Amino acid sequence: MEGINRVEGVQRRFTKTFSILRDANYPDRLAALHIHSIQSRRIVNDLVMLFKIVHGLTILNSADFLIYSNSFTRGHNLKLFKSRVKDVKSFPNRVISVWNSLSHSTVNACSVASFRRHLYANDFDQIISVLQGGVHEVA
Repeated sequence: MEGINRVEGVQRRFTKTFSILRDANYPDRLAALHIHSIQSRRIVNDLVMLFKIVHGLTILNSADFLIYSNSFTRGHNLKLFKSRVKDVKSFPNRVISVWNSLSHSTVNACSVASFRRHLYANDFDQIISVLQGGVHEVA
């Protein structure tokens, strides 16, 4: 996470180089420039890869490292179990909480482009909050 924070710091400094935005806070500068934080972009790219794996759009076999939940009481039909391994930096552990919080229509999108559109339509602050411990269903 330290590497991401360092890169995010570079983006923070860069967005301050625009004189009109210098006094704005970081989220406002990102919004004005129509860009997302480094952390948000990483999450989106991780989720896109997970979408490809789950839907068989890669050569990776999802059964090799993902365990599907049999519970369909809430959320969508492609919920995943989080590994008991404490390696929070591992790819599945980074994204499963966010994946499980996505809506049925998002995870069952008809294409990668459609999935990506669904993600960008969501509130990234809410996605980040899922990563930081709060679990909310993302619309």
